[in-house]
Amino acid sequence: MERPDAPPPSTEVSPSQRVVCCIDSVVGGPAPGLVLASGWCLCSQAIISMAVRLVDGAQLEARYGDQRPDVAVAHPGFPNGERCAFAALAPEGARDMALELVLQDADGRRARALVTVTVHHRGVQTPVLQPLQLAAVARDAEAALQTFLARGPGLILRMDVSSTCNLRCWMCHFSSDTVRHAARHKLTLDEFKTLFVEVAPHVRELMLSCACEPLAAPILPQILSWVAETYPHVEVSFSTNCTLLNEQACRMVIESGLIRLVVSLDGVSANTVERIRVGASYDRIIHNLLTLASLKESARTAFPTLSLTYVMMGSNLHETPAFVELADELGANYVTFLRLFPNPHFVPGGELLESHKAAFNHTRIQVLAAAARRGLAISIPEPFPDPGPLPGRLLAPPGLEDFERVRSSFSAPDPAHPPRRGRPSGFEPFDCVEAIHRAFPEVLCPRPFFEMFVGENGDIKPCPFYLGELGWLQVNGAGLADLFRGSSARALRQALMDGELPSGCRECPYQGGFFRF
Repeated sequence: MERPDAPPPSTEVSPSQRVVCCIDSVVGGPAPGLVLASGWCLCSQAIISMAVRLVDGAQLEARYGDQRPDVAVAHPGFPNGERCAFAALAPEGARDMALELVLQDADGRRARALVTVTVHHRGVQTPVLQPLQLAAVARDAEAALQTFLARGPGLILRMDVSSTCNLRCWMCHFSSDTVRHAARHKLTLDEFKTLFVEVAPHVRELMLSCACEPLAAPILPQILSWVAETYPHVEVSFSTNCTLLNEQACRMVIESGLIRLVVSLDGVSANTVERIRVGASYDRIIHNLLTLASLKESARTAFPTLSLTYVMMGSNLHETPAFVELADELGANYVTFLRLFPNPHFVPGGELLESHKAAFNHTRIQVLAAAARRGLAISIPEPFPDPGPLPGRLLAPPGLEDFERVRSSFSAPDPAHPPRRGRPSGFEPFDCVEAIHRAFPEVLCPRPFFEMFVGENGDIKPCPFYLGELGWLQVNGAGLADLFRGSSARALRQALMDGELPSGCRECPYQGGFFRF
């Protein structure tokens, strides 16, 4: 349903703005009549998303934002920098391809524009940027969301099934005595079922952790078993500090069909890990991860996939390149590097990367090189602009001696049983985030369109970073479905669709650049 009266994003798109792009290859597409064109595209305004526009106004899929550091070197100064690669579907035999871009200016305002490129030209092209009528693309957020959900489950539900953590990582809120000793409600299995049943038909991914340690929850095995048997379409994952992921827990996550395991680890050396993650044992973490890898191999399963998350700060920045090597040795599928950002429970004392801009930019190049050597997929924040000179001396990355010491004494456990619910050959987990980005490329933030966050205290938010006093963010007896469809949630989504940044989003670390990639 169109909303001609809705205010469109207010940025201006001028044909004089510079666009540089190149088609590197064209191969057969996934269906008859289509080809897949791959290349790169840069614009003087940041490119948020891309689609292929046909003559009748319909769109074909395009993916934008993969890494091309070589292009950033050859064409410096563009906002997208190293993440400018695209892969786009086009009609077979077409001479030209119209790329519809969603652009964002320096103030976060968005608009759409069109560029036309020659499909089989292999050199650099500089097409003219054509602005589109913004009022024509303004949409009713709820009508668009219902159309998206009508295609099938597409929501992510993130909720804590535990109310505590066994570690006291100094950058975490659990390092505060006030937080650690606060009274908390312990979720029961019946409460979980009541919450989940009404939204289950729309949920594609269930993330059983937000801010607490899920393996500390006695009901976790029962939840995994119940969801696998009752809602087989739901892909379950959780994040853990890995200290409680013993052999029994490893067998549980494999046999239950867990899709993804995210492990937080912020160092390569034992000293660094145990200094940051207070209460952790480096040897136990590595042993647990080796156990998981061994049991997955014996069960002949690729699941759960392993993602590692590394919070970069001043005191562990030098270990970041070596962490790529460690992750690959542990069998990780993906590594996410994040910037440390301040919170009310600790004083960083020079640990923020803002105090180490030049060192971060230098280290980032080493990280990307290590990932390329290992063939490991990673995400890492963009470099700082104007970082200043490098300090006179940087710490050298450590070796993997601590890891090798643990691995040398590791003994493989008895083989594991395969997952109770097998996956078809070639199965790939559904990417809710990618799907929602394709459906809503123009929104300032897509998370309220596909995500519900249930925190350790039962607070319900569109994401963990949202600040504000919207009624739908507090548990008031209404179910999750009612809260997701409530008037406050609808207003929030429409504001983001219209290019407005709500007050509750203005301190978000993504908006502030901490998590920007």
